[in-house]
Amino acid sequence: MPEEERFSAISMGSWIFYALRQNGTPTCWHWDMVADSWVRANKDPDVGEIVSISTGGLHGCGLQETWEAVCWHVSGHRHPEPVPSENALFVAIASETFHTCGLGADGSRLCRLENRIE
Repeated sequence: MPEEERFSAISMGSWIFYALRQNGTPTCWHWDMVADSWVRANKDPDVGEIVSISTGGLHGCGLQETWEAVCWHVSGHRHPEPVPSENALFVAIASETFHTCGLGADGSRLCRLENRIE
């Protein structure tokens, strides 16, 4: 990671990791098998500012200041549908290879599998 940049959080997936800049914007590195090293992605996720971050196998998710969840693919493209459900507020999110789950403000649990609500 560049010495000149400062981060407030980091999250590691199988082949990628995300760091959350102090200004709330995420950035990504992925494992390049040819170079045998971590390489910074060409494009940062287009999700605006977030307050926390979680990384899956090839996706990332974050919580916005409004406590709404937003997810994106490793390519940096935001998922167009509400994540994980419209108007849901979350106090925490956790990701793994294919799933992201959120703990709702009301104590409920909502999960996604490969960008689809379960």
